[in-house]
Amino acid sequence: MQVVHESGSFDLAYEAIAPQVILGGVGNKTHYYIDFAIASYGSEEIVRALLDIVVSIKSNNARKWKIELSDVVLTREFKPQVCKRYSNGYVCKIVFDVTPIVKSKPSARYRVSIFYPEMNNEINLLHIGFLTLTSNKKAHTKYVYLNEPLILGPGEKTRIGLPFRLGDAYIKMTLTIPHSSAQLILASNHSKVEISGYQGSLEYTDNIKEVQALTIAHIGSGAYLPKEIIVSSLLIYETNIPRPNIDINIRKLNNSKAEIVVENNGNNVATNVVIVDIAVGTVVDRKVIEQIEAGEKKNIVIKMKPDHLNIIRAIWRFKDNTYIVEKKIRPS
Repeated sequence: MQVVHESGSFDLAYEAIAPQVILGGVGNKTHYYIDFAIASYGSEEIVRALLDIVVSIKSNNARKWKIELSDVVLTREFKPQVCKRYSNGYVCKIVFDVTPIVKSKPSARYRVSIFYPEMNNEINLLHIGFLTLTSNKKAHTKYVYLNEPLILGPGEKTRIGLPFRLGDAYIKMTLTIPHSSAQLILASNHSKVEISGYQGSLEYTDNIKEVQALTIAHIGSGAYLPKEIIVSSLLIYETNIPRPNIDINIRKLNNSKAEIVVENNGNNVATNVVIVDIAVGTVVDRKVIEQIEAGEKKNIVIKMKPDHLNIIRAIWRFKDNTYIVEKKIRPS
């Protein structure tokens, strides 16, 4: 089994989607693109950037396709690192080290474009992922990344031993389940998760806590076609990156406006903090604070609806998660 593992003073972000889009053949699209939004870093802070793509194909004779990252051509030939047989053909994965491109073209958004114009063949895009590591002296991160797909038939299971113990681990993966009666079981040291009731491709994220080894099993009758569960991508990681934490305090001005004190009492910068006032189910006012440093306070004035309960809500995102804090006030 091919895995990449690393630990050090860096931050980790992995955006992954399971598009399940068919390209090529008769009557299908020939072009697909997706934008990955990441924080904009200086070139010296980028440690590594990987783009991974997984496709299923009925016959392993695809030749011409073109993949671009922000208008830079990565390949014009279909040459994946690994292809595995399954009951409907092949599952193939290709991983590009795009670190030089990301370092030379710092941006908050990178576009992946895939062109496949062949009329006599078609491919099914099962997964596209974008993994970035950025240096951060305050962070300590460990991760294990699987750079090949897993194909599990009914009753089959596999064990992934980690090179180190993780005390509070998260898992991110994309998978394709052939039938709603098929179940995928994830079992680690102190947790067991069952993924069932789904059919098709999906993205999955969970906190699996303490882990030194992970067992993945397919429970099912096999009375469906294709028979296999496909795990296109799998990332297990733990990080203690400093986080922002937003708090709001309301200073009432009059019956139609309030001054809001927005404070970041965490230990990392918060960006694009949205302050919104909601009354009787309607947004009364909305303000965006572009950036609040750790320990910083900012004051804004926001409109309120008189004689009604107003909910003042702060919304911010950090490392693929959305956080919300709110306070209530009734102006009169």
